[in-house]
Amino acid sequence: MVFLCVAAFWVSGCGGSDDNNNDSDDNTMDIPSCRGYLNANDLAQCLIAGKASRCERIVSLFLYSRDEIAYELSYYQCKSVRQTLADGTGDCADKSLVLASMLESIGEKAYFVHITCNPDCSHRFVAVEISGDEGHELNQLTGGNGGYSFIDFKGKRLMPLDPAAMGYPAGYINDRYKRSTGENSWKWAYPTEVKRSTGNMWCSL
Repeated sequence: MVFLCVAAFWVSGCGGSDDNNNDSDDNTMDIPSCRGYLNANDLAQCLIAGKASRCERIVSLFLYSRDEIAYELSYYQCKSVRQTLADGTGDCADKSLVLASMLESIGEKAYFVHITCNPDCSHRFVAVEISGDEGHELNQLTGGNGGYSFIDFKGKRLMPLDPAAMGYPAGYINDRYKRSTGENSWKWAYPTEVKRSTGNMWCSL
């Protein structure tokens, strides 16, 4: 069973500041210019340089895949990481494969989330396991106010990272993919798959 819930309070996590400032311009981290890399490992190492905490490293990879790769529908043809980085464009699957590959390259466990909305709608994004107050830190560092949605999957709390949701923070999930089951509680509106990343298996979902 997969459930989607919301955490709407803020407590400092990941060794970050406990300043409850909701100004997204102040809370969003800058990322270095690492354009030109066509390998997920090399790109990830460039992006996390100087990042001391786990949250900062995850945020750097998420922001790059969200902001530096433009969204462009690839008409259901799965592109390789190299091709997506060379093009500088990709759809939800392409951008998520880049993000998952970078996360895996730095030792993070990336989860692929596949949502089928209806016969003509499919969406994919990445999630990482969080504990304690890491979700609030990740959300604020990417422009949020500390509240976020999370996926309860087999006893793990997974933080959604959707690089196709341009301008939205970590922990954001579009309402079209969930339905309310009560106050501050949602579950998927449609059948959903959550799988651990195992190499380039994204195209098989």
